Amino acid sequence: MSRWPLILIIAFSAISNFPAYAADTSTGPAAPADAELLWKDGKAAFEKGDFETAAYALKRIVDRYPGYSGYLEAHRLLGESFLRLDKPKEAIAPLKYYISGTRDSQSASRTRLSLGEAYLAMKQFREAYLTALEIEKSPTPLPEGQLLRAQANIGLNRDAEALRIVSSVRKSLPSSAIPRASWIELRLKTRACSRLASRSPMEEGYVLEQMDRRSTCLLEAMLLFQKTLELENPDFAEKARTEMLSAYELYSQACLNPPRPPGKKRSQIELKRYRIELSTLLRKKCNRHYQEASALLEGWAPPEPALKTAAEPVLKRLRTLAE
Repeated sequence: MSRWPLILIIAFSAISNFPAYAADTSTGPAAPADAELLWKDGKAAFEKGDFETAAYALKRIVDRYPGYSGYLEAHRLLGESFLRLDKPKEAIAPLKYYISGTRDSQSASRTRLSLGEAYLAMKQFREAYLTALEIEKSPTPLPEGQLLRAQANIGLNRDAEALRIVSSVRKSLPSSAIPRASWIELRLKTRACSRLASRSPMEEGYVLEQMDRRSTCLLEAMLLFQKTLELENPDFAEKARTEMLSAYELYSQACLNPPRPPGKKRSQIELKRYRIELSTLLRKKCNRHYQEASALLEGWAPPEPALKTAAEPVLKRLRTLAE
């Protein structure tokens, strides 16, 4: 066979295979129409609050279309969608990708707030703390970054520092951040109340005195609870309710389980008698507190009467505990 027929055969073979290769690549990264449609669907779903649909569309862009013009922004919205779907672990990577790629320092700071929220939800308090510091060092720092640092400090059991931060930054906060600050103050107060209890052996008089101080502390927390509800933020109203209900569960356990007496060992009969007597005194004291706390909520006159409904779960629990 001469050389020319062989060359023609090879050329024909290459040409006949070309359409199949082109068809394979048309569904890959070089399909801007698909990416544009996914972007429109994902963004619209995000704006409507349909974060499940948004996450599905945006993740397809992130996974398949690195050349698309909205690729970087898709990471941000994907991370935000995951965060709102209570999937903080999945939110971290796309949020970090956006932060590392954007040139908009203000948007980066706001996205760092979301990244910090994801770290807090994962109980990665050190990472949340470092993220807060990055916000504060940014060319466009946000006051909310200090609230993130306060929350991280709570997770790291540095409550005094957290309280100092919230107190110092409160006046400079935008109105949108006030509910978070109020909730953080409530958290710090309920944590302080819980530290007024001890399981160490102690005399009866000290046990009763300790419970008095804890009762007073919880009444102060109740005022902060009302203050948070009055800000009319549904998310932080729910967090505040959860905080108060948790605080009263701990309080009720302390009422029902007094510590052992100190000093010499006592017989089982003596110990049982001591516990019964102390438990009776504690129940009376605790029931009186439940009634005082209930009266405080019942007498509360918020700016909007409908806000009283938000406090109903706590009031209902107090009444149950008092029975």
